[in-house]
Parts: sequence; structure tokens; C-alpha cells
Amino acid sequence: MFKNEFLVNSILFKNKIFTLLLGEPFLGFLAILASALTLAPFVFNLNSHTAVILEDLQWFIILIFTIEYIVGFFSAPSKPQFLKNPWRIVDLATVVIPLISFIPGITSMLKSAPLLRLIRIVRVLTLGLRASGLVVKSSVKPKEESEIREPVSVLCLRDDKNFLPENMTWDTFVKSLKTKNFPFSWVNIANPTTDHISELSKILNLDPYAVETHFFKAGYPHIEKTDKMVTIFFWYPQFNSKGIKRSAVSFLITENAFISLSNSNIDLIDEVSKKAKNKAAEKQPFVNRFIYYVLQIIVDRYEQIIGRFENDLRALEEIPVKESSSQFFETTFRIKKELSGIQADVWRLKELTSDLLNLFSDFSEQSSNTMQSLIDDIKDDTEFLYDTAVNIKEGILSLIELHLNVVSFEMNKVMKVLAVVSVLGLIPGVIGGILGMNLLDNPWPFKLTQVTFIIFYGMILCLYIFFVKGWIR
Repeated sequence: MFKNEFLVNSILFKNKIFTLLLGEPFLGFLAILASALTLAPFVFNLNSHTAVILEDLQWFIILIFTIEYIVGFFSAPSKPQFLKNPWRIVDLATVVIPLISFIPGITSMLKSAPLLRLIRIVRVLTLGLRASGLVVKSSVKPKEESEIREPVSVLCLRDDKNFLPENMTWDTFVKSLKTKNFPFSWVNIANPTTDHISELSKILNLDPYAVETHFFKAGYPHIEKTDKMVTIFFWYPQFNSKGIKRSAVSFLITENAFISLSNSNIDLIDEVSKKAKNKAAEKQPFVNRFIYYVLQIIVDRYEQIIGRFENDLRALEEIPVKESSSQFFETTFRIKKELSGIQADVWRLKELTSDLLNLFSDFSEQSSNTMQSLIDDIKDDTEFLYDTAVNIKEGILSLIELHLNVVSFEMNKVMKVLAVVSVLGLIPGVIGGILGMNLLDNPWPFKLTQVTFIIFYGMILCLYIFFVKGWIR
């Protein structure tokens, strides 16, 4: 081994030891041990030598707690927040309470038995809290990245030959929207707050409550039409490291604006710009055309997702039934849960496409048979995807039922064996209880070999009865 490799491995080994000694599992164990050492003098009559050893062990544990508290304090990003943390207050009490005995003038007071018992009880309580802190801390999950609100972002698209998305700040967008000649045909606002929606509604002369309701509180795809605007709500599916993420997208269509709101940064405008050169739809009015593009992209995404689920189902079907594990059931139940949500979204999307043609004709009289055929194609695709999702879900449920039945069957076989063993054990138990275990001093005209013979054939007879009944086949 080279010298630098030896140094690196030595450093890694030291870091592991340091992490082990100051980690919550080991500190929790020390807290339990220290509480036991604190209560030991109440339970056992200890000689002076043993009492000194136990006291030294307690001080050693308190020293480790002190080192952990100091290291945690200096490595904390926020010192005041560290000191205000309830569990850190418990850690501090665990260290400070034993140190009271070192205060000048207090030592003589501590010699009184009631006060000494009181301090020991308080130490046990703090150590118990210190040990339970590991369980509580592990049950508190850290905030997921998705819960952290991202800043508002604005992405714009012009209706020209290039179809290149353009980023814009919120202030610039507001100033541009107030002008008479707004240069963009479509604007997507990601991560808006209620303040942003109120400001936007004021510029467009809309009811902010209605806009917020159809964005923040909507739960399924729908179309809502009022005098001043038309709202179309979709769920936009995307893939990420944790699986499928469904982002809420609400389109606000007014006489002078075509704006979409999304609760996360999505690639919808980027995807639409790639499809914007569809020759079959390019002669349609802008609003009709781009809503069609959005629908097409959403259907394509659902097709990819359902295709993945179909591949997952085939992979799960290849797993031998006898190799069922908790991971298998976790995977199948996760797929079933996600499929239920996708199935509901696709079904509502299918119902929504039926209302789009009437909406398109309201937007423009130029809505032709071409647009009707395009929407019909999307409707057919959603119906096919819905049927496929239903079939995959039924396949998942059948697979879960099969594995559960096999597990139950294997468990029944084990229970049968246990039942047979229990019944066979009754025969020598009953005979031994009646005749006694020692035949030499009992007034029975039986020998050990005779009793063994009777027990053996009694057990054989029971096994034969079980076999004839089919209970152990």
C-alpha cells in the first residue's frame, strides 16, 4: 500500500470512529447506560470501590455528551437556533446537572440524602429524554426539496416562425402587459403566489378569487367559462428522481391574453415550441392550435407513463412467486397507487376533450373539421390509455393477490406441521403424565421399552390418520 493511500484510509477510519462515538445511536445507548448507573445505588448495596467505579463511568459518559454538545454548537450554521432547540436544551441539562456538585458551597448540601436522591432522579429524567430523543428525531422527516417554494419565473412565447421561448422577470412582464401592444402570444407563470395572482387579475380586470380557486384549489381537469375569461385546468405529468410529479397548470384565456399558471417549473412551453410546426393544425387560430398542442403533449406524457407501468408489470410477473418479499409488495402497492391517480386523470381528460370543440368554436368561427378530427384523435388516444391503465391495474391486483395467496398457502403448510407436531407431542406427554417419568418406583406392570413401543406406534397411527385425511399431503 502506498503512503498516501495509507493516510487516506487512516483519515477515513478516524472519521468513522468519530462519527460512531458522537452519533445519535451510540449516545442514546450511553444515556440508557448512564441512567442505569444512576439508579444502581438505589437497587443494590454497593461497596465503596464499586460505587467509585460506577461514578467514574458516569463522568466518562457525561464527558462524551459534553464533547458532542460543543462540537454540535461550533458546527451549527445558526448558533441561536441551536441553543433554542428543545432537544439541545435537554442535552445541555444532561451535562449541567451533574456539574452542580462542583459549585463551591454546594457540596455539603448535596450530602443530604433527600437532595441527593432528587438530583439523581432529575439526572435519570434528562438521560431518559436524551435517549428518547433519537426516536423522536428519527421520526421527524426533513423537508423535501419539493416543499421549498421556488421564486416566480415567467416564460413567454411569440406566435412566429421561430417559436423560441424567452425568459422574463416578473416586473418586466407586468410593465409589458400594461402596454397596449403586448408582444407575446403565450405566457407561462411558474410558482406564482397569491400576491402575483392579485396583481395579474387587477391588470386583466379579473376576479382574483376566481383565478386562485381554479388554480390553488382545483383537483381535477376541467373547463370553467365566465363572462370575462375561460379557465382550463390540467395536471401536467413529469418524470423526476422520485417517480412521477404532477404539476397543476391553469390556463387563463381572455379577450387579450393567453396565460398559463403552474405551481412548479415545467417544460410545457419548450415542448409546445417543438410541436408548433404541425402542418395539420398550423392554419387554426392561435388559442385553438396551442391548446391542441398542450393536450397532445399531455397525452404523450401519459402514454410514456403508462408504458413504464406496463414494463414494470412485466418485470414483476417474472419474479418467482416463492420469492415474494416486502420490497415486492412495496413496489406493487406504489404502482397501484400511482396508477389510480393516472387513471382518474386520463378519464377526466377524456371527458374534457368533449367540451373543447364547443369552446374552440366560441373562440373563433374558423374552427374547422380539421380541428374536430384532431380533437377526436386525442379523445380516442385518451380512451385507449384509460383502458390500458385499467388493464394494468387489474394485472397488478391479480399479481398481488397471487403472491398473497402463495404466502398464505406456505404459512398454512407451516401451521399444519406445527399442528401435527403438537398432536404427536400430546401422546408421550399424556402417557408420561399418567404413568410417571420413572417406572421403576411406580406400581405399574410396564417397562420402559413397552411404553416406548406404545408411544411410537401411537404416533405412527396419528401420522397415518393425518395422511389419510389429506392434512399433511
